[in-house]
Amino acid sequence: MPLILKRSHSQPYYILKGQVEPVIRRAIARTLTYVPRDMPRMSKRNSRVQNDTGILEESLLCKAPTGEWYFPVGVLPRVLEVLNSIDYDYIVENDIELPGDPIGLEWKTDKVLYDYQKEAAEIAYLNSGGTVCLPTGAGKTLVALRLIYAFDHRTLILVHSRELMKQWRDAIKTTFGIDPGMVGGSFKENWDDVTIASVQTIASRVKRGKIGTIDLNYPVMCADECHHLPSEDTYTVAMLYNSPVRIGLSATPYRVDGREMKIWGAIGDICARITPVDLIRRGYLTEPRF
Repeated sequence: MPLILKRSHSQPYYILKGQVEPVIRRAIARTLTYVPRDMPRMSKRNSRVQNDTGILEESLLCKAPTGEWYFPVGVLPRVLEVLNSIDYDYIVENDIELPGDPIGLEWKTDKVLYDYQKEAAEIAYLNSGGTVCLPTGAGKTLVALRLIYAFDHRTLILVHSRELMKQWRDAIKTTFGIDPGMVGGSFKENWDDVTIASVQTIASRVKRGKIGTIDLNYPVMCADECHHLPSEDTYTVAMLYNSPVRIGLSATPYRVDGREMKIWGAIGDICARITPVDLIRRGYLTEPRF
C-alpha cells in the first residue's frame, strides 16, 4: 500500500497515515533534522543525545500521542524529494484550499511595482506562498501587498513591534483604501478581513489559555521579518493558523543558531530571492565604491 500524507484539517501539518516502514521514517527524519549551533555537546550516556557525536539534534518529524508521525506543511517538498529519490509509492491528500468567496480588495495606490518586485510576487503567487527574500529597502511590503491583493482573502499579518504595525497600517490604507484590523501594540483591538497582529499579544493569550479570544479564520497568513519564526512564541503563533497560503518576508531568512528549518516548516522554502548584486546589475542600486 502507498504511504498517505494527509493534510490535517485543524493544524498546518501533514500526517503519515498507514504503516510507515522504519527505513522510510528514518529517511524523512534525516532530511528534517538539524543541529542548532547553540546546542551543548552532551555525554553519550545522556538520554537526550540523538547522534554519535554527542550533540543534541532537533527534528520537525514528530510523533503524536496516537503514535502517528507528522511534520509541518512547509517542508512537504523536502519529504516528497526523499520519497521520489527512492521511488517510494505515496499519495498526498490535501483538501485545505482558499474558500470560494473573495473579500473584494481594490488596488487604489498609484505605486507601480518594479520588474523584480513583479517577478517575486508572481513566483510567490504561483507557488501559493513561501519565503520571499528581498534586500532591505527593496520593497518587501509592496510585494506582500500585491500578493494579498492577488489572493484576495482574509489575511493576517504577523509583526513583532508596534512600529511595524503602524507602518503596515499606513501601507494598507494607502494601497487598499481600508482600515485594517489591529490586535496588540496598545491599539484598540479589532479583527477584520485584513488584520495586523502582534506576535507577542497572540502568544501571551496562548500561554494564558485564551485561544478563544483569537480569530483563527485567516486563509492567508503573512509573517513579516520571518527570520524570527524559529523563536518559541513566534513558531507557536504561526502554527496556530491552518492557512493554505503562507507568506514569509525577510531580507535575511537565516539564523545564527542554525534553526532555519523551522522557517521552512512554518512558511515554506525561499520561493523568490533578489540579492543586492541583482539590483546593482539591473540598475536599481548604485555600485558601491570601497
